[in-house]
Amino acid sequence: MDRVQIRSEVRGVLQETLNFIIEEINEEVETERIKLGRKRKWVKDRVKQDINSYLFPELSKGPTEHFDALQMTEESFNWLLKEVEPYIQKTDTVMRMALPAALKLEIVLHLLTTGTSLRTLEVLFNVSKTSICLMISKVCDAICLALKDYIQVNKNCIL
Repeated sequence: MDRVQIRSEVRGVLQETLNFIIEEINEEVETERIKLGRKRKWVKDRVKQDINSYLFPELSKGPTEHFDALQMTEESFNWLLKEVEPYIQKTDTVMRMALPAALKLEIVLHLLTTGTSLRTLEVLFNVSKTSICLMISKVCDAICLALKDYIQVNKNCIL
């Protein structure tokens, strides 16, 4: 065999090998797309099943239910939300929707009133423990800023 014929055969074998590899990669990508499609649907369904979609709409049915859950009236909650929202609300991105300010405030108030563990809050509100830990200090700082005219601190007190 001459060199031209050998090169031609090697190119043919390489082309067949590359075609085979490309087909395998395409099949794997398609399998992952199917898996991701299922996962996305599950996540979307799970978002609908947090405590906010069940419990807190029920709180607006009566004043005692709201007070029992958050230790404040609905009017007080809405006023506080209006005051702290500029400090705690983030903007939505292409990657994900930001947590609503009302949800952040409900989580922190629920934590402060009940002393519930972070794991329980994670399950109840469908928000990660990491996100809850990060939002606690931000929401508490926002509450302090919103209520600075109503909170009196001893000037000798070191914070």
